Amino acid sequence: MSMEDYELNEQRYSEKTHLVTLLLAWFLGMFGAHRFYTGKIGSGIAMAVLTITGFLAFVSGIWAFV
Repeated sequence: MSMEDYELNEQRYSEKTHLVTLLLAWFLGMFGAHRFYTGKIGSGIAMAVLTITGFLAFVSGIWAFV
């Protein structure tokens, strides 16, 4: 794979990723869905646990908004 092929693939992937990530954050942000999608599993689990358990759910909401 040449460098040009890599850059084209990265650009196509990046455009799709941003839109999907934005939609996941908008609709399922408090559950950390966008974090799981982008591969940040640890913070996704933390957001989901905070939201599901109800402890400090407002912090998770602020975190999703930011």
